[in-house]
Parts: sequence; structure tokens; C-alpha cells
Amino acid sequence: MRYLLAAVILFSVVKEYGPQKLLKVSSSLPNITANCRKPLGMASGTIKDEQITAPSAYDNDFARFGAHRARLNLTSDAPGYRADRTQSGGWIKIELEKQMVITAIATQGYGDPKYPEWTELYMVMYSNGGDYLYFQNPEGDLKTFTGNKDSNSIQHNEVPLPTIATSIMLMESGVHENFGIRMELFGCEPGYYFVVWLMLGDFGFSTTYLDKQEVEYQGIAEDVVEEVKSTLKRKPGFLSASLLQFSPQTSGAEIKLKAELKIECIEASVHDITAALKSYMQSSEGLFDRDYLKLQYPLDYQCRPPDVHIHLKKTHKNAARITAVDMYVIIGEVTAHCNTSSSMLLSWERSEVNKESGAFAVGPPLDKFRGSKNLTIEPRTLPPGLYYIRLIAEMTKEEGAIDSDFGFLEVVLPEIVAKILGVNKAVKGTGKIVLDASHSYDPYEMNIKDQGLVFTWLCRREEEDFSNIQSLSIDQSYGRDKVLGGCFGYGVGKLNTTEPTIEIDINGMISQSTYVFKVIVQKGNRSSSANHTLLVESSISFTIRCKINCGDRVTANKRMVIESTCRGLSCRTIKSYNWTLYMIYPWSVNETWKEQNLEDKILTEIDSPSLIFKGKLNQWENSLMDDATYRLRGIVHLADDTTEESEIDFKTNSAPYLDDYDLGCKVSPDVGHAVTTEFFISCDGWKDDDLPLSYEFSYHTNTGSVVEAMPSDDVSGTLMNMASGEESPLGNLLKSGNVDKAAIMAYAVLSMVDTSEGKMTSAEKKSLKDAIIGQMSNVKVTSLEQVTQMAAVVALATEQKDEISTNSQENAVNLLENTADFVSSQLSSGTADTEVLQKVGASLLHGISNVMSAASTGAKQEEGDEKEGAKSVLTEETAKETNKDEKKDNKDKSKKTAEKTLKLMDKVGSSLLGTKAVGEKPSVFKTKSLAMMLDKQVPSKIGGKKLGDGEGESGVALPSATTLFGDRAESLPSVDSQATEKVVALRLTDHLDDNNLLETFQSAYKNGLSTETALTRINDDLLRAIDENACAILVLLDLSAAFDTVDHQILLTRLKCRHDVKGNALAYMRSYLSNRFQYVRVVNDCSSKHKLACGVPQGSVLGPILYSMYTAPIADAIKRHGMRYHFYTYDSRYTRHSTPQMFYSPNH
Repeated sequence: MRYLLAAVILFSVVKEYGPQKLLKVSSSLPNITANCRKPLGMASGTIKDEQITAPSAYDNDFARFGAHRARLNLTSDAPGYRADRTQSGGWIKIELEKQMVITAIATQGYGDPKYPEWTELYMVMYSNGGDYLYFQNPEGDLKTFTGNKDSNSIQHNEVPLPTIATSIMLMESGVHENFGIRMELFGCEPGYYFVVWLMLGDFGFSTTYLDKQEVEYQGIAEDVVEEVKSTLKRKPGFLSASLLQFSPQTSGAEIKLKAELKIECIEASVHDITAALKSYMQSSEGLFDRDYLKLQYPLDYQCRPPDVHIHLKKTHKNAARITAVDMYVIIGEVTAHCNTSSSMLLSWERSEVNKESGAFAVGPPLDKFRGSKNLTIEPRTLPPGLYYIRLIAEMTKEEGAIDSDFGFLEVVLPEIVAKILGVNKAVKGTGKIVLDASHSYDPYEMNIKDQGLVFTWLCRREEEDFSNIQSLSIDQSYGRDKVLGGCFGYGVGKLNTTEPTIEIDINGMISQSTYVFKVIVQKGNRSSSANHTLLVESSISFTIRCKINCGDRVTANKRMVIESTCRGLSCRTIKSYNWTLYMIYPWSVNETWKEQNLEDKILTEIDSPSLIFKGKLNQWENSLMDDATYRLRGIVHLADDTTEESEIDFKTNSAPYLDDYDLGCKVSPDVGHAVTTEFFISCDGWKDDDLPLSYEFSYHTNTGSVVEAMPSDDVSGTLMNMASGEESPLGNLLKSGNVDKAAIMAYAVLSMVDTSEGKMTSAEKKSLKDAIIGQMSNVKVTSLEQVTQMAAVVALATEQKDEISTNSQENAVNLLENTADFVSSQLSSGTADTEVLQKVGASLLHGISNVMSAASTGAKQEEGDEKEGAKSVLTEETAKETNKDEKKDNKDKSKKTAEKTLKLMDKVGSSLLGTKAVGEKPSVFKTKSLAMMLDKQVPSKIGGKKLGDGEGESGVALPSATTLFGDRAESLPSVDSQATEKVVALRLTDHLDDNNLLETFQSAYKNGLSTETALTRINDDLLRAIDENACAILVLLDLSAAFDTVDHQILLTRLKCRHDVKGNALAYMRSYLSNRFQYVRVVNDCSSKHKLACGVPQGSVLGPILYSMYTAPIADAIKRHGMRYHFYTYDSRYTRHSTPQMFYSPNH
């Protein structure tokens, strides 16, 4: 393989140059390699054996005759290399393993005289890791070297064109007997160079020539290097040329392209090389300007070029940036390296660079900075632009002692200075505030102040940012809801102005919030901004918070109470409240707030200081949706037209659910008997994200399990056995303390009493009810559930007032008092659910109402009997059979019971008022004989506030708070109002009764009197006429729409003048009658309202009494004519009896 390689190389060389050129020998060289003639290590052994190879060895004995023996002056056994005699075209290759400059070769023959073998002619090839090239003579031809003429003499040959190589191959081209050789290579390590600056006359400089990656850079660089190499390649001592960099060079009014090249050479050949280069430039039309050539000798030991460095970036893309109004000093660092007496000349150059094209233009001279290491840029001396700055340092009288450094400087227009002047705190109600940005300016043109500047104003809350700007201005609604945040509720964004000053109406902003106003000041493509923080304060502190049904998740089917709090003197000037509710739907993809219809969801007025969500609306619907996110905003409007806002966010819980519909709630047994069967209710399988779950049981009498009637015929006996006596099942339950089960049993027994359908007498019913009430009168309730149970028992026991004794009435009141006390304690503790308390209170009022009705009947019964006794045969007979002492005792007891119920009613009413929030719509608790209206309002809402029974628009309109409370009205946080129509009726009838103002012969709506007494009276009058043998005439008068014809003014006059109703009582009646309206409704369509001047409400407790008082003068007119009469509401019966002759008398 070695032999073949040598043959191929030799063949290619011979083929290219021909045999005649192999025999050509060069002449001696100039003495330019004097300092580069060191032996490279063949003789000394520095070049190792393994670095020397040959394709063959004599007798194939590489160990004895191999290439490693080819060392100059080797005399030991086998003194030299001997090739295989049978092979021709021998060669030896030497791997230098690093770059070396080869300047000469010395050879000897094989050193043993017995074997006269030497090389007569040879060629040398070299490589630097690539292909092998041949050594050339100065004419560019293949160099053939003369070898030896004997075995021991040394033949020394100079390399005509010294070359850098890492591998040398010597190829014999003529031998004596055999290819035998000893040799040495001479040269030195490369490293010496100098730098030449050449200007390309036809090329202007641009930033393209600063980027080595640019194609244009690479193309010109290749041409420049190739032209220099072509010029110097046959100059002895020249080794290589490479481009260091391109730089700009001023040439007249132009900036030309300058190439800075590194010329590697043998040191002694520098002047010959530079002379050759100058000669070429003068005689040829090449790339370079013939008049420009500068040299640098970085390795000159006497005076090297100075080190120059300036503090600027070397690429235009990251140029140092200053503004046109800055003073900037470019610092230069220069260090001399000269051992002569030369002085240093410093000069600065500046070129302007077109940022778009990259072209350089000549800048004005910087003569004033000649000799200075630093360059000072004064403000406004450089217009905006990109600049190339260069510092040149040159040693005088020393050729090649020159260097420079450059950098880029970008001068830009200064940033616009944005300023905002204004207050940082403002109190709502003190007027608008002004923010002034007119002191913003352009520093480059300070004399024109804010002229030419464009202002853009933005605003946000402190906790927000300007990353999500609204497209529309934010100081107007443009149909948007105020749920987007920002300064005015319409999001973060721009204000609708471009003026330098703005006026801000802070009255619509949220108090105790910090806002950030930002002004962007623009001029051309420059802009700057400034921020200004503003804390909006208020003379009041307004907040809203959840009071009831709060937490991480709100229960949607329960009432939720939100209360507002206002602190500060200006709270007295609140004109109104307003609430807005927004919701994000659970299935919403984008979280968009949607305003909700709030009025249908709340128990309070929309302008109340508190808000109560209704909770459960019906069996299937709640006021708030399950699993939804809500935002509630409360707003107060003050007298100075400012507003204060506060908002809370909350989420609603989702309802429990069943995975397995076979589970759920069940009743066992499905069928049972009233009173005697125990029913068990159990629930299982309900799931929810929030545990544990609580269960509430309720039932309806018309659904659920089938409860059949008792099978026993003796209903009375069975019920008496169940509930009468301490040893009865009811008594045993009470003794054991099982109040809940006892109440359920008592209620069941009483239910059977009311549905016994003639199986029990009135006396049996009364006895059973007395037994039940008597046993339960001393029960001490311990839970609100027990309160409800006790109230239900009392209400059912007293439903029929003729089936409850006076003693039972007392016991019932005692039981209700105990329960009412417990309700008050629960309210005071604040632990009970107000919704539950209201339901319990309603149950108590039902029981109280029934007891009051029964007690009032008992108290009035005796008086009614006595008055009627003088006129009626029926009452006279009854009076004789009645024990007067017993009647009087019962009457006194009933009165006391009635008084207790009134006090109890007031107590329960006060407790219920404690459950109401300020501003909540009036609550009406209504039974068949009682209507209680409760209201809690701020003082400003009291005037004209109507308390009614919930039906229509009737009610009592209250006077203003100032009228009621005087100067104290403004300091009151709220005013509680309680009106009970039944109480008013009782007070009014007491007044009429005590002052004998009632019409005697009026049977309607009076205790102890009815249609039966009216008919008895008429029947008695007719029978008397017959007994007296007289004729009788009966006149019946029925007024059509009687209640609707009552004139309010006449009625009020009658109340005052005839019935002595005066003062506050008369004012109450006037309020009760005023502001009544009527309209017609067909399905959901209503006619316009018409204010009424006549009429009293039919169906009300007071209506019939007022009508009777209104028609009282009719009796006076009848009496004047000696006629007998009897009234029943708006029906009148008149009788007259006399002798028959009188009926026909002309005078009658």
C-alpha cells in the first residue's frame, strides 16, 4: 500500500509537469531565512520514530532498515534508511504534528561504505492536513532538489519559497543503486506577521461589512485575500494572508471600504513583501487604491503599535445610546509600547451611519479633540442618528506603530417628560378634582412647552393593571353594566379626553379605594407616561356584609341577610339606598357578569339599608340559583349627590343529590291508624360536596302515608284513655320528659276531636281539651321545634271557642307565655335561624289569636246577655237559669286572659321584630281573627309608610319620624312599627262599651249576638203586636254596596263628635282610611288605579265596626217616630203596630 501511494503521487506529478521539469534545479535564495533555519529534530530525535514512515524496507526488515533510521549523521548499525531494492518510487513521510515553516533540507546517503546507496534527485511535497502540494520555485514550477553523490557528504538545499506544513513527504526521483537516505529538515515555528491596511477605491463602506455572516462581506473578503495572496505567493518569505476586518476610511468626501489584513511571513522578508505589494498596487488596476497603504508591526520589539480601546460597542445593533440632550464622554484608553523617543499622535474620527441602508457618510472633523484620549459630546451638538466613532493612535517617526479602536454611538431624541400635578387624597362631596399634565414637555424643544404633545388618560384601581384595556372610554356607560371594575365600574381603560388637564367627578367612585391615573404623552413616535395615585375618601364609611346564611357557600333555599353599615357624620344625609345583583352562570364559558332581577328575590325594598334574599320561593324554586357565583353591590346616595359603594362576592351551594333513586326518604308503615299508629321516617343515600348533612322533617295532611280513621266505635272513650289523666299514654310521656312525642300525640288526639263527626258531644270535647291543655300547661320547652308543637296544640285546642273552658284558656296562655319566653331567649342569644324564629312566631300568634278570641267572647258574653235581657223574652229566660256569681267569675277570668293575650301578643310581636332587618318589607302574620303587621325602617322611610294586612293596598299610613319622635328622629338608627288590627278593634269596642256608645239593637259582629238574636227580636215584636190585638207593619231595608258608600269625611266627623274618638286615635283612623285605591284586574292585566273617598275595607276586623258607627244616627231618626227596629250590619228591620183604625187615618 505504501508503494502504491508513492507511485500514484509521483505519477500525478510527472504527468502534470513532464519529465523535463523534474530535472530543473533552482538557484540559491536570498538570505531571508537566517533566523528560520533551526533543525527540526531528525538528527536530534525530537521527531520520534513513529512520526517517520516509508512504504518498504530492505529485506523487509523495517526494524533495522526502516524509515526511522533516516536521521542525518546517524552512524550506528544500519546507518540510514534502505528501501526494498525490488521496488521503485520510494518515499519517506515525516509527520511534524504541528505547523512548521520549512526553509531547507539536508540529505546524506546510507552510511555503510559496503552498500553505496544514496539519493541523487528528489522532490518534496507538503500538507497541512489536506491534499499534498509540491514545493515550487519562484517561477511557480515544481522544485526538484539535487541529492547526494556519495554516502557520507551532506547536501544542503534551500527551499525557494518557504512554506508552512504539518507533514513532509520526500520522494526520490533518482538513486544510486538503491534508495538510501539520511536527512534533516530546517525551519522554525510560524508566528511572525504584520498588518497591512488597504483601501478599496471602488467600494463605499456600509454596516454590511461589519457582519462576517453577510454574503456580501464574505464575497469581498474572499476577493481581497485572494488578490493579496496572488500578489505575494511567489515572494520568498511570504507564508499566508488573512482578513482581520473591514473598517471605514475617509477618502475626501466619501467613506471607503478599508481591509485590514494579517500577513504571515518570515520576519526577514517583511520589507521585500511590502515592497512587492506596493509595486503591485502602483502597476496594476486591482481592487486597492494605489495611494493608500498603511502598515502595522504588532511584533516589533522596539516600537510596537499602541494598545487602543474606547468604551463603545463594536456593532451598530447594540450601539451605546444617549439622548440628544445628554453630555456624554467617550473614554479612550491608550497604552504605548515604544522604546524609542517617538511621540504619540491621537486623533478622533466620526462618521454618520444611515440606519436604513447602513451607508456611512463623512462627519465633521473633530480637530478640537486632537491629542485627547477622551471625546466629549456636548448636549444638542449631535442630531439624532447613528454614529461610528474611531480613535487613532500613531507613534511619530515609527512606521507600523499605529492602531485604532472604534465603536458605535446612537443619539436619540430624549423621552418626553410626563408629569401629573394634583391632589393625592380627595373627599367625596367636596367637588371635582383636577389632574394637570400641562407641565409635561419635550426636553429637546423645551421652549415650546406642551405644544405638539398629545395626551391620553387612563384609569384603574390600585389592585388592577393596564393589561386589559376596554375599547370604549370608561367614563361613560355605553350600555355596559357597572361590573367591570376600573374607576367607574366600566373596566380599565381610557378617559374620553386628549387634553392636558382633566376634571374627575369622584362622587361616582368607590370610597376608601386607591385609583391610579396614567397619562401617556406622545409626540411623533415618542411617548412617555406618568402615574398618579388618588385615594378617594369619604366623610362616611359604607360597607356591606353578610349577617345570616354566610360562609364559603351560601345555602340557596334559606334566607340570606345582608346588612349595610355606615359610619360618619354624613350618614345622616343618606337619601336612598340601591342594590344590584350580578351572576355568573354555572355553565358559562366566559366569566361574564349578568345583572339579575333583584326585586323578585328579596324580602326588603330595593332602597332599603339591608337586603334579605327570600330563600325558598316554592317547592321547586329558590331566590338564588344553586352552584352559582354572585356579586352584590350596595350603593348609598347622599344629599350632596355623592355615592358610596361596597360589594361582596359569594357562591351558592348545590343541592344534595341521590345516586341511587331506590334510596331517599321512606315512611313506615305506609298505612296506619290515627293516634294509635307510630310512623317512622328514615332517609338514606343523600350525597353532597359539603358534609355533614342535616335533615328537616315536615308533613302535609293531604299527602304522604294513608292515615285511616280509628276503628273503634267509642271514639270519645279511646281518645280520653289516650290523653286524660296522669297515667294515660300522654301523661306518661310528659312524666318521662318526652315532650316532642307528647306534643305529637296531643296534636293527633285534638285532630281526631275536630273530625269526630258527631261521635263526641260538645261537653266531651271540652273535657278532653281541658285535660290535654291542663297536662301540658307546665311544660318547659327546650327547642324551637317544641315551641311550634306547643303552639300548634294550643291553636287546635282553642279553634272552637265554645269548646274551651275559662280554666283551659288560662292554662293555654301560661303555656304560650313559656314558649314566648323561650323564643325571646333564642333571639337574644343570636344562635337561632331568623327564618325558623319567624315560622315559630307565626305559630304562636295562631294560638294566641284563638285564645284571645275565646277569652274576648267570654268577657263580652255576659254583658251582651244582660243588655238583651231587658228587650228579649229569650234572654230573660236564660238569665233566670244562670248563676250570676259564676258568670261574673268567668267574666273576670276571661278579661284577665284577654289582657294576658294582648301582652303576650305584644311580646311575640317584639320578638318577631327582632328577626327583621332594617328596610325589610313589612311582614304580615295573619290568622282568622288577627292580623299583625311588623316593620323596621330607617326614620326617613317612616313618613307615609303603610302597614296593612297584606291584602290590597289598605293599611295604616304612619306620620313622619319627626312628627313621632321630634328632634330625636335623625339620631335613630331605625324605627320599629307594629300594628295589630284585632287589638285596635278590641280597644275601640272597649271604648264604645265602657261609654255606652254601642247601638243596643245591632246584632252583627257583637259578642253574644247573631242573626239568631235578630230574628228572635223581630219575631218577639210581631207576637207582642198580635197579643195586643194590634196591627203590625214590617219594613226590611237592605243597602246595596253598603260598605262602599261610607264617606270618609262624614265617618271621621261621626267618630269625633258622636263617639268621642280624638287625638292620636282619630289620626290613626284617618290614616287607616286615607290613600286607598281600587282597580280591576283580569288575570295579569290591571286597570289604572282610582283613589277612593268612600268605603271601608270589607273582610277586615275594623270594617263592620266602623260601618255600625257610621250608621248609628239612623236609630235616632227611627226613635223619633216611635218605631221598633233592629240592625244587622247593612240590613235593617222596622216594625210599627197600632190599632187598625190608626193605619187608615189620614194623619198616618
